[in-house]
Amino acid sequence: MKQVNQPPPPEETEQQVSQPTGADGTHPRRLPRWIWIVCLGTPLLALGALRWFSGRDHAIGHAISFVVLLLAIGSVLGWFLFFSHYRRAWRLRLAGAVLLCLALVTALFQFEGVNGELVPRFKFRWSSASQLDEPSHEAVDLATVTPADFPQFLGPSRNAAVENLVVHPDWQDRPPVKLWSQDVGQGWSGF
Repeated sequence: MKQVNQPPPPEETEQQVSQPTGADGTHPRRLPRWIWIVCLGTPLLALGALRWFSGRDHAIGHAISFVVLLLAIGSVLGWFLFFSHYRRAWRLRLAGAVLLCLALVTALFQFEGVNGELVPRFKFRWSSASQLDEPSHEAVDLATVTPADFPQFLGPSRNAAVENLVVHPDWQDRPPVKLWSQDVGQGWSGF
């Protein structure tokens, strides 16, 4: 029987010994697989929600996208700050940078609210007031009641119908004449 000479095992270098492994045996600088799934899957879920609700209610699509993105950002930040094997100094620097960015955004922008599709509206804190913030100086006569008034929601009969109004059925030949218009601001209750 012949003996086969095997090469001696390579000696461990100082660099190999000094790199610790994580609790799960992975390299500490390598991101876990679930982080990649969250980072790549979250935008796909958000786009899918927006596409699914594109012909339906956009507000629900925007709300779902916001919640999904918020959970993804929170989970990645939570992992990095509390469960990663990065040095404590790096984790504290990232936490400080996130808090600094939030303070900067809060100092620069003012939240005005959301529109009818739940898209948030922001403005610079030093910008002038919007038209909705300025009061109207036009006098409105609320004491006089006419047959054309709508004294309650959806009209006098609460059926959203205007009676005794004749409109030509062919709007190509005789389009209706616009008599008046009024900017109602953020009133969505009749839509």
